Amino acid sequence: MSSARWQRIEEIFHAALDRDLKERDAFLTKACGTDTELLREVRSLLAETDKHRDFMDRPAMEVEAESLSKQPAGTLAGRFIAHYHMGPLVGTGGMAEVYRAHDTRLDRDVAIKVLLGSSCRDPETFGRFQREARLLAAVTHPNIAAVYGFEQVDDQCALVMEMIEGETLSTRMQRQPFSIDEVLGFAIQIAAGVEAAHAKGIVHRDLKPSNIRITTDGTIKVLDFGVAKIFHPLNAADDVTRSVFETKGVPIIGTVAYMSPEQTRGKPVDTRSDIWSLGCVMYEMLTNTRAFEGNTWTDTIARIASENPDWSRLPGTTPADIRALLHDCLEKEPERRIRHVGEVRRRLENAHHPKQGAVSEGEIAISRGAARRLFLFIQVGYLVMYCGALFYRDAIDAVVAPVVTIVASCGIAVRLYLISAVALAHPDADIQFRRLFPALLIFDGAWAASPILIRALSPGVALAAAAGLAYLPFSQRTLVHRIYS
Repeated sequence: MSSARWQRIEEIFHAALDRDLKERDAFLTKACGTDTELLREVRSLLAETDKHRDFMDRPAMEVEAESLSKQPAGTLAGRFIAHYHMGPLVGTGGMAEVYRAHDTRLDRDVAIKVLLGSSCRDPETFGRFQREARLLAAVTHPNIAAVYGFEQVDDQCALVMEMIEGETLSTRMQRQPFSIDEVLGFAIQIAAGVEAAHAKGIVHRDLKPSNIRITTDGTIKVLDFGVAKIFHPLNAADDVTRSVFETKGVPIIGTVAYMSPEQTRGKPVDTRSDIWSLGCVMYEMLTNTRAFEGNTWTDTIARIASENPDWSRLPGTTPADIRALLHDCLEKEPERRIRHVGEVRRRLENAHHPKQGAVSEGEIAISRGAARRLFLFIQVGYLVMYCGALFYRDAIDAVVAPVVTIVASCGIAVRLYLISAVALAHPDADIQFRRLFPALLIFDGAWAASPILIRALSPGVALAAAAGLAYLPFSQRTLVHRIYS
């Protein structure tokens, strides 16, 4: 969605908020005219604003569920659920409370997530809770909290889970910033956990720092699959895809600041939505600020749809490969985003532990300034060659002339862009070069082959020219990596 479109939605939205409820319908009908999609968007935002004033920092599912219980927090401490002796309350949300408990049969401490009050008697809430148990039980991985069982005793429903000591990513970021090495190490573990969930057909849909815990030994645990979604059911007989929470017919699942663009619009999501959220988490770990945040949740949604993160906030020591990875994770169009979290994990591992024998970007002997000058020299040289070829087109072999014309026309445009991007130190130049690299291979491959077709040249000269020109793009790639390392 374009920024102009979001501006229009926000103008009408804020104008409608200032009007009495009785006047809103007439105003919206007049303001939106025949644009039914615009009317739908504004009405959905108004509905959410009326119902969820604190939507920015919490999943809407939790906000909606708060009304289901009035019991005081921590009232289960000291009691028994089945053979679990309930200990102190360690966390609470809109739908459930989490207690430390002791398994009297196996003599171990566990975490027990208990539905609040009458929630267990509500079919939809109970179904969601039971579904979370099935989802988590389907995944066995060291970076995902293990599920030990599900208990239903009288009016109490309890999910028995691994007890995880430690702090959340959000708590740690408030206490102390992460080093680059820590970010890479933790991000690899997060990606591995999410990859295991995806392998079972599970999309988390609410990946954020407060749902990721660091244990006392430095192991990452991904938590809270309460709003997760099956994107290919584990069992066709299981009706586990029906638990999408809807408000006025518009699905709202997840926490706004970490939602993918398609998620904020209520469109179907797949694994790429979790990859977007993972990109937001990594950006926040590196900068200690959210990638997308506004004064209101509507501002945040607008920024997600139309703006890029402030890349200048990334530490200067951030490796070029990680910058490129963040760009790829935070592509607004799902089709252009990384599709498989396994690729994210592999790229993180390559950046964290370069392969033996491989020369890292920081080990290239040439200085960054010299690399930039050499790169620009190569681009200018190519432009001279292209322009010269066009000028002497009539003197070139008739077979080669069309190839030269096409390649020169495309090559000049691409190289002018590269010269301006690198010369002006555009922050996205390394990303753009990587995207343009396939085109450069095509242009330079055709250019390199053209001397072979010129019968006037000796075979040796033609082959030497072709080999040299074909190698240059790979040299340029190395230079660009050095410039931005």
